[in-house]
Amino acid sequence: MTTNDIKDSIRHFDFRAQYWSELYTRASFKDRRDLFVRSAKKWFADQSQVLDYGCGSGVLTFALSINGFNVIAVDASKEMIVRARAESNFDYDVTPIFDCIDPDTWFSEPREYENIICSSVIEYVEDELSFLRQLASILKPGGYMLISVPNATSLIGRLQDLFLSVRAILGKQDDKRDLSYAKMRYTKHDMADLGKHVGLEVLEATNFEVPKLGSWSIPLSRNRLVGVMTLFVLKKNA
Repeated sequence: MTTNDIKDSIRHFDFRAQYWSELYTRASFKDRRDLFVRSAKKWFADQSQVLDYGCGSGVLTFALSINGFNVIAVDASKEMIVRARAESNFDYDVTPIFDCIDPDTWFSEPREYENIICSSVIEYVEDELSFLRQLASILKPGGYMLISVPNATSLIGRLQDLFLSVRAILGKQDDKRDLSYAKMRYTKHDMADLGKHVGLEVLEATNFEVPKLGSWSIPLSRNRLVGVMTLFVLKKNA
């Protein structure tokens, strides 16, 4: 992915900002939110500090904040941060910190967090290993990271990729589809291998999400051949 690709992705999510929170009215996205909250409660210390990197419109930020975590949220999309701040003012009793960042320079400042969450970001970056190394560098030793990525073993996910590839061959653009800007899907082995290079160990993997189906599909989405996303729990070596 080139620098222009990254800028295109940011512009895409600027455009998507006004719709992003609405996605979480769907059963599959509510399940995503609830998975992050349950995993945070399981692995993070009560009332501990959490960085939400790539927070979008702040749905996960608010969910964790309501459950007692001290969340700092950042995103490269200015419009996403505007949306998150607006929802903080009107729809929630908690007021997390939201900052718009330049991902090319943000990691150069000294930072350290007890825990990190990162939902659907790594598949859009130029160098996945460097990005994960940067996240690991600001995670305290013994800290936990929750990171969700597209699932490479999902047959439905593969069909999505094939559909987009055929449309691209036919010259039809899917600029409004998030997956049009994503570059990778990951297996558990892929994530374990990436983590090994940066001092992170995979502790748990949960598959989730079947597009545009109701709550009845949630149990089915836990199957690694079905769920199009995976939530990984990683721990930094002490």
